[in-house]
Amino acid sequence: MLWVPPTGYRRLVTNYATPSTTPGASIADPATANTKSSWSSLGTLTADAHLLRFGFYDYHATGSNNRCLVDIGVDTSGGTSYSVVIANLLAGYAAVTDVGARGYQFPLYVPSGSQIGWRMQGARTNDTIRVLFDAFGAEGTPDWVATTVDSYGPDTANSGAVNVDCGNSGADGTWTEITSATARDHLGLITALQPRGGATITGLGYNFDIATGGAGSEALLIADCEVALTTTSEAIATFPRGQMNWVDVAAGTRLSMRGSCSGSSEGMDAAIYGLS
Repeated sequence: MLWVPPTGYRRLVTNYATPSTTPGASIADPATANTKSSWSSLGTLTADAHLLRFGFYDYHATGSNNRCLVDIGVDTSGGTSYSVVIANLLAGYAAVTDVGARGYQFPLYVPSGSQIGWRMQGARTNDTIRVLFDAFGAEGTPDWVATTVDSYGPDTANSGAVNVDCGNSGADGTWTEITSATARDHLGLITALQPRGGATITGLGYNFDIATGGAGSEALLIADCEVALTTTSEAIATFPRGQMNWVDVAAGTRLSMRGSCSGSSEGMDAAIYGLS
């Protein structure tokens, strides 16, 4: 299914209207690793939103475990009593702004007057992560936007996700289950990847595939989602940069992933977000 967005999208909210070398907003790690921070506001919608865009950056340090998860919340009354709408989005190993933020785009409906918030947890303590945020609304009624996001694979115990072993030197690894059964019908999936928490990261490229079907009979669904690493512990990019893969997935479907590495693999965390 090819989804064509309607014409007339306009930006409703942005948190980097003023030029800066450190644009957007920041949140500090709690003093205890792998625990949720307090919520922080990203802005209030002036009209219905149909697309949320996030760019996470500056959560990296050489020789450190840079795993990180971010929750996105909404208070439809415009206050700060947030309900989670996107849970445990992988945001660790995020590069500096001149390299490029870890980007995600969610075609998600949020009503006018809602306040958008975010919070984080990380494997480190007393550090910060930054985010660039935009919300867009359509002039007309979009052909399709999500109202629900299900997260498959993140692990709040260590701020990581399901460990996927990868094949070396371009070979495919074995399939690893991300979820045994999807919670509902999905019309699209977004993938997320990050190093699995090692203190030393080698500059390598990785590709990941997603499949449906039972163990031993996996059927390829999405091919070659990319992530590239540098030795400064930065997850440079995910391709197609956290955007929607428009694929129909029925409720109860088993999803799995496999990876391949340009050199000797160190393995990766992997998660999938299903939109309905």
